[in-house]
Amino acid sequence: MPSPARFGTGESYVTGVYTVPAWRGRGLATALIDRAILESRTRGMARIRLHATESGRRVYAARGFEPRLDAMDMKL
Repeated sequence: MPSPARFGTGESYVTGVYTVPAWRGRGLATALIDRAILESRTRGMARIRLHATESGRRVYAARGFEPRLDAMDMKL
């Protein structure tokens, strides 16, 4: 989280990514996450944070997100 020690360090937060079961496995969530990563880099963010369900972890891990105790994040 932002703090006086890290003043000016922007972070993105992804929330509410969901794919209807009939559409899973077609790359929709991956495309959304790829766009979020691109937009975050474009805006100069230092990190992306998110909370992942067990089924969503593989999508995020494949993109470079690393597990944390209570979330996953990716340093940009």
